[in-house]
Amino acid sequence: MNEKTSELQGINTAWQIAIQEILRMVVRDLYKSGDEASFLAHIKRIEEAAVDSIYTGLMLRGTDE
Repeated sequence: MNEKTSELQGINTAWQIAIQEILRMVVRDLYKSGDEASFLAHIKRIEEAAVDSIYTGLMLRGTDE
């Protein structure tokens, strides 16, 4: 693996960890802020947005895996 690829993998890993931490805090705050129905609706919206984002990212890369 060349230096450029290794650097990009490190950056991607750092971003993934940061995003996971942000989502953990958001989910925790959503859980504490309302009732179960409200929490489940927020989680469903987050899941749908994540799927849309992944699909869009794959389409932009020219793949539909």
